[in-house]
Amino acid sequence: MFCRKSVKMIISNMTGTIINDNGVNYKTLFNTIHPINKNIKENDLNQFYGYDKIQVMKYFINLSEISNKKDTLKEVNETFKKNLLNEYKTNKDIRLIDPKIHLYFENLRNRGIRVCLNTEYDIEIKNFLINHFELQWYITDSISSQEVKKGKPKPDMINKLIEKYNIDDSQKVIKIGDSINDILEGKNAKCKTVGVLSGIDTRFILKLGKPDLILNNITQLKIL
Repeated sequence: MFCRKSVKMIISNMTGTIINDNGVNYKTLFNTIHPINKNIKENDLNQFYGYDKIQVMKYFINLSEISNKKDTLKEVNETFKKNLLNEYKTNKDIRLIDPKIHLYFENLRNRGIRVCLNTEYDIEIKNFLINHFELQWYITDSISSQEVKKGKPKPDMINKLIEKYNIDDSQKVIKIGDSINDILEGKNAKCKTVGVLSGIDTRFILKLGKPDLILNNITQLKIL
């Protein structure tokens, strides 16, 4: 539990934290990379949970025998975006983690707490998900790793939001996420951190990042 007077903003990860996509993003990522580097297995992506997807693609492409890696990265990224957007548009099993999320966000904003989202997806996918789940009416702002120099676990996205809204103390910001990279991102920005068990990482893994709290899902976070 956090004190209302000490919280000016929450910054929540998207998939796994407020959106349950049943791992579609990582399945799509593997299916996109595998034709380029057939040596990789699906569980090889486990170490990259929460990372910028382009950096993951780049890592595995660099391990392949393909000579023109720069153009290949561009093609793979475009294919990934196209396939993932198609999944998000057609897969009816993708839903909000909790149907009360809209109300939860609305209550926070009514109490003067800014509600922001950040993600390793590019701007197009970020905006699609926000509009698809009608989150635009309930959040203050959102940011993609495409809009900063470095993605998670670097603190660039959080720092940009803190600067934009003139938050005078990063300890007045809570970063919420389902991966250890979300926690490390918050730690690197010197924020409060909350891990949630609704997504990709287990309680054991999240504990390694030493978050302030671990909860089952985001709506259990109390700010009183």
